[in-house]
Amino acid sequence: MSDAKSARLTLSSVLKRTNKAEMKMLLTSWGKLPLWKINFSQTKYELIQDICQVCEEHDLSVKYANELDLLYVADFPHKKYWRASKMTQPTGNVLTEEQCNANYIQNALEQKLYVSFSCSVSVMEKEHFLWGRVSIPDMKQVVYFIHFPASKFLLFTKRNNKLKALVQNALRRILGFKSIEDLPLSSPHPSALAQILLHSSDPHDSYEYDNGQYRPVQRLEEEHPLKKTDSRVNICDAAKLARNKRILDHQFGDKIQPCLTSLVLETETRFRGTKYLPTVPSNSIIKCTTTISGPNVLEGLRKLALLGYAKAPLPRFLTNISKTGRQCFKITDAARDDESRHSA
Repeated sequence: MSDAKSARLTLSSVLKRTNKAEMKMLLTSWGKLPLWKINFSQTKYELIQDICQVCEEHDLSVKYANELDLLYVADFPHKKYWRASKMTQPTGNVLTEEQCNANYIQNALEQKLYVSFSCSVSVMEKEHFLWGRVSIPDMKQVVYFIHFPASKFLLFTKRNNKLKALVQNALRRILGFKSIEDLPLSSPHPSALAQILLHSSDPHDSYEYDNGQYRPVQRLEEEHPLKKTDSRVNICDAAKLARNKRILDHQFGDKIQPCLTSLVLETETRFRGTKYLPTVPSNSIIKCTTTISGPNVLEGLRKLALLGYAKAPLPRFLTNISKTGRQCFKITDAARDDESRHSA
């Protein structure tokens, strides 16, 4: 496939995913086109054709089209699902904050990957993150990644992918670590993962590269449910609601919880229903997987307990997720697990 055709396909793919109202803002941030040549009052289909035509007139290569794709992902990260990875065993050649910049990472990553295959690499810095894109020409294989500079954490959009594994290992070597492992932590919101990995799970909260942008945010006092109630309404169990709030404030703290969209609970427990099903052996093991999902699961659980729909206090493994950095748990019987009733 020719370079011009690849560039046009990438451009049209990005523009099709972009709302018409957001196209001008995206192209302005890109800064590669004279926007006065484009009529933004056209239909979306006509607008995409017009933009691609202007790009061809200015001989914009596939490199710039890939940069636009990466910029789109950085502007709308919630449209991807990000999974966390952690680098371990530093080699002694860990990059400093000055070295850990977009140009250095892009050049080093190209050199590492070109040994194995031909690829296109784009890296940019935005909102204290390093955003990256790696793709193989003529193949629909694209991996996006985020690195938090001066940290040992990376985010990737793919779960199990050969290209992702190659990019992971290349980045690990560039950043100065011997190994890398996937963490049981994911979300469509990189800022929530940054809050957990860089601040909440660090007892010393020593990360300073982001200038505190991703530190937990103070909860507003007016979120108390009793204060939102009309004074003419007789509130039942007001004392219970106040008690729940005191307990949950102690468990969750005074900060808004990071935005995770799912929790997975794997349960293994001994069968206890022989009274009703005598044919089932009493030593049988019942296995069950429960997924809790929503826009913000941790805040949702807190609100359920606050209003009395879940029993307060909540189990510790649910209230310490932002500190432990885990959203997958295995729950077993105490008799079968001497160390803990809940193991992650």
